[in-house]
Amino acid sequence: MLKSSIERLKELTERLASFPSYDIITELSTNLVFLAQDGIILKVNRYAKNILGYGPEEFIGKHWGDFIHPDDLAASLAANPDKTEGKIFEVVNRMRSRDGTYRTISWRCTNWKHGQLYAIGKDRGTAHGK
Repeated sequence: MLKSSIERLKELTERLASFPSYDIITELSTNLVFLAQDGIILKVNRYAKNILGYGPEEFIGKHWGDFIHPDDLAASLAANPDKTEGKIFEVVNRMRSRDGTYRTISWRCTNWKHGQLYAIGKDRGTAHGK
């Protein structure tokens, strides 16, 4: 019994290793996919360019708050005040596009270890007003 459990675990581990990496999966998404560490953006999928007009390299190293509408920043920061690891939370805010307009984005996020934030954002369209 133990041997078959160990063999099964080994088999599953090998199968998992054959799955596409995180990067490949996020690049297939038609949503925004962000990874940040202590608020600094580390990774963004390429689809961000379709939604906001910025390439991933233009996000990397900047604080995610730099792209949020000033009127939405406080609520965005307050969306998950306790920063509990693994807790899923949602927030809606407006993000600045390259052309100066704002897009309404619905986010589903979670905090992970050591201040990491994983976020998936769905574009809800152009926000009215700047």
